[in-house]
Amino acid sequence: ESGYGTSGISRQHNYGGIKIPGSNNYRKFKSDRDFVDYYLNLMTSRYRNAIDAKDLNGFVNELGSKGYFRGQTAAQYLGKLNTLKSLDRAVAQDLANRRDFYN
Repeated sequence: ESGYGTSGISRQHNYGGIKIPGSNNYRKFKSDRDFVDYYLNLMTSRYRNAIDAKDLNGFVNELGSKGYFRGQTAAQYLGKLNTLKSLDRAVAQDLANRRDFYN
């Protein structure tokens, strides 16, 4: 939603596409810290079962059951997360391979 921090909503410190309840308007935050505090509170209250899930599949299913993502199926969302997980591993491996270059 934030376009890697370049969208209009991200300039309002909203990096998660969080909308005002009952509205199509995006919530505005005063600072990055305000966003993080709100997001962490949201995750630990509304999405507690997702956080407590035993695996990524359970995590996604719990998020979906509470409306965390819309316009896509749980399988599609899981695919996006798996892609990010693979990308994270690839970047970590690349950095490990280039460690001597940076030292």
